[in-house]
Amino acid sequence: DLVFLLQGDGVKIVLTGNTQIKGGVTYSRFKTIPDQPISSFELNLPEGPYAVLGAITNLCKPTTAKTVTEKVKRRVNGKLVTAKRKVAKQVAEPLVMPTTITGQNGAVFTQSTKIAVTGCAKAKPAKKAKKAKKNGKKK
Repeated sequence: DLVFLLQGDGVKIVLTGNTQIKGGVTYSRFKTIPDQPISSFELNLPEGPYAVLGAITNLCKPTTAKTVTEKVKRRVNGKLVTAKRKVAKQVAEPLVMPTTITGQNGAVFTQSTKIAVTGCAKAKPAKKAKKAKKNGKKK
């Protein structure tokens, strides 16, 4: 089970969700939620080998190729010229959590909640290949 304690404005709500794992995806179903207005909440889970929930992949690793246009400066006939070029970059695929809420009156609310990952190191630019030096020997 997954238990959340929501507190604020003098109200304390305990939410208990039954958790199942199907096909590598974790589902938590909260059968009843007290009739209290909740505009938002933030969930921070501990990391490490004893974490409550975990990922089966590196969430920081870029996973998708995306074509972007970037400005580059280069020398043409001794002058510095700015040009645009299209390059493929590896970017992280957006993480979403499918969410379905069914009210006590039967109304259904469905959305894909965006999930943010923090603590990822910034990508380092690729090093340029060094040109081979000529050592004066003829081949």
